[in-house]
Amino acid sequence: MARVKKCILLGLDSANLNLVERFVKEGHLPNMKRLMEEGVTSETFPAIPTGTAMNWTCIATGANVGTHGIVEMTLHLPGTSLSERFQSFTTERCQAEYLWNAAERQGKKVILLRYPASWPPTIKEGLQVEGVGNPDWNPFQIAPRLGFSTEKMRERNMEAYGAGPKEISCAYKVEFKEAQRWGNRPSSNSPPLETILKIRPPGGEEKAFYALVIDSKGEGYDRFFLSEEKDIEKALCSITEGEWSNFLKAEFTTSKGKEEGNFRMKLIELSKDAKRFRLYFSQIFPSTGWTYPDSLARELTEHIGRPYQLLCDIYSPILGGWIDSKTYLEELENQMSWLAEAGEYLVKNKDWDMLFAQWHGIDYTDHCYLGGMDPESSAYKEQRATECEEVIRRVYQMADVYLGRLMKAAGEEALILVVSDHGHMAPRKVFHCNNFLAREGLIAYKETEDGNLKVDWSKTKVFSPFGSYIYVNLAGREKGGVVDPKDYEKIREKVIDLFRNLKDPETRENVVNMILKKEEAAFFGQHGDRVGDIVYTLNPKYNDETAWILTKGLPIIEDPPYESEEGIYPFAGVHHTYLPSSRQNLGTMKAILFIKGPGVKKGYRRKVPARTIDVTPTVAYLVGIHPPGNAEGRVLYDVVEQEE
Repeated sequence: MARVKKCILLGLDSANLNLVERFVKEGHLPNMKRLMEEGVTSETFPAIPTGTAMNWTCIATGANVGTHGIVEMTLHLPGTSLSERFQSFTTERCQAEYLWNAAERQGKKVILLRYPASWPPTIKEGLQVEGVGNPDWNPFQIAPRLGFSTEKMRERNMEAYGAGPKEISCAYKVEFKEAQRWGNRPSSNSPPLETILKIRPPGGEEKAFYALVIDSKGEGYDRFFLSEEKDIEKALCSITEGEWSNFLKAEFTTSKGKEEGNFRMKLIELSKDAKRFRLYFSQIFPSTGWTYPDSLARELTEHIGRPYQLLCDIYSPILGGWIDSKTYLEELENQMSWLAEAGEYLVKNKDWDMLFAQWHGIDYTDHCYLGGMDPESSAYKEQRATECEEVIRRVYQMADVYLGRLMKAAGEEALILVVSDHGHMAPRKVFHCNNFLAREGLIAYKETEDGNLKVDWSKTKVFSPFGSYIYVNLAGREKGGVVDPKDYEKIREKVIDLFRNLKDPETRENVVNMILKKEEAAFFGQHGDRVGDIVYTLNPKYNDETAWILTKGLPIIEDPPYESEEGIYPFAGVHHTYLPSSRQNLGTMKAILFIKGPGVKKGYRRKVPARTIDVTPTVAYLVGIHPPGNAEGRVLYDVVEQEE
């Protein structure tokens, strides 16, 4: 078999074959079509839990979740309280060897381009661009996405993900008043108005920007200025409604000290009387500190001509109605094109053998728009279905462009793989797991002054910190544990019995389709001291993405609780807490795997899905190296072209 000299693995978070084939048939994905025609196509079973951090680590190590230890989006660690959560998007928590380390150990030169949960760097000689991959927040960011408006805007509560309230996108209400003491003030047909936009980096110092709006044509307020001082000659930008600024730089005082931050903004709305105003700030991201070696950040920025930006918590602006679909797509396009340009530059100008890259755009879009496209979802609205489908199609097209640019840069003899970590589905109802456990007396709680519910850990017997797992609050194991070890089995059996008998009172359907004790689930990788005491999955019609939150009235099953002005439900698409084989109308939980290159069959479609843990052993075999030391997946020998 011909051995591979160059290999690129491109991860497309949440991509599924149903939609790929649909858009290929319509003629929108020429590069994916080429991969399917000239290589191997396969569906892929994700690991349980069917989430991001877990399965990108499965792909990178070839190990099951119980082996590599990244068992959820945030982790409960032995010896800690069930109230504590720890970040999973970090190499410091991974207990298995990565493919890039095994490759480097065997003499291969490696590039990592924003591969999730690959930071801090574990490579010694290669190159790395970022690699945290948490979809909601990032430790490098100076400030998250921000919205400023004359009206109150919707925000998300993400503290259960381990993100503080100022680490995710934040919305602020502002008021305009007549401008005072501006230097070099431009002429205005109406009295110029001003406001102050305040930004406080988490753990840093507040920074104020001065904003001015003027009436430049005598037809009402139409132009916006932003400045660090009340002097128009020193203004950072001047924009009109619907316009983006250029990328801007400013100095911020963060928990790390003085940092140069890069950002841009778009004036979403400015009414003629300035009573309606919406300004969107992109994420504020530092100029350096997020590459290995550190000098690579400025090298790439100088070559590409604009700074790097992440998509962290792009959900909030679109779901909260701060921005429209056009602006959302512009943000995704900006990041995709930066990564594509970075990938081209690195492939053409650096010494490398293997490149691992990932893009998260499809996942963000499915969460926000898939339900609006799927007639069986409670988020579906006929008047918006065409728009939702077109947004999803555009994002798949962006992914296809990214793929095409990497393929062209790498050349015809490179091994190319496109993989995803899971699929996506659009459920109909929300299941509140911890509300259910609280109603059954297994979670104790107190009512706060504002009427919200707070867990009383001193009396709580079990808890589900994030879907798929239920932990027993065991004395001697959990910090502050209250369940006597002799009652451990009795508690588990009670929970399992409750879940097996839980039915939707409206439809009489089972809400849970699998629930097992941890040791019973070991055959599909559920082992080790980080996995929950009970493992469960849901009927695809139900969603428990907010399961950890106790809500007023303790509802158990309900329709999605709210809707943005844009008519898009929060988490209109979901992927946690499901069987890997689940499907729901347009959606499926199965991921994708395309392989093209030397020694790989052409036009071959596998009949049985691979597993995410099979990717690394197969890549290692095709490249001609030993797999990582903890790999448990198998080589997909059927994809290999047989020698005569």
